[in-house]
Amino acid sequence: MIRDYVQLLRAEGIPVERAILYGSRARGDTSEEADIDLALVIAGMDRADFGLKTRLMQLAVRVDDRIEPVAYSPSDFEKDDWLPLLYSIKTTGKEIDISDV
Repeated sequence: MIRDYVQLLRAEGIPVERAILYGSRARGDTSEEADIDLALVIAGMDRADFGLKTRLMQLAVRVDDRIEPVAYSPSDFEKDDWLPLLYSIKTTGKEIDISDV
């Protein structure tokens, strides 16, 4: 399902570089109804691009309405370790192989 979502994003011209599952699903303590917390690293993204963030949510619903994407530029993802959410993503998240989608 995550790979399907990334494939859709790329087909829509959104250059996803990385996808990291985090939260309860990454930890394995989840239920079927739980959100699918997904961090995306997107080339050329501007952190203030609310239009892109809205588009990510709209496209997520087309694949699975439980997907809750958050997006980062590659530079923000690498440097902003002080943000609690990003720290959690980096330390407990599970990288999804999207190299062939």
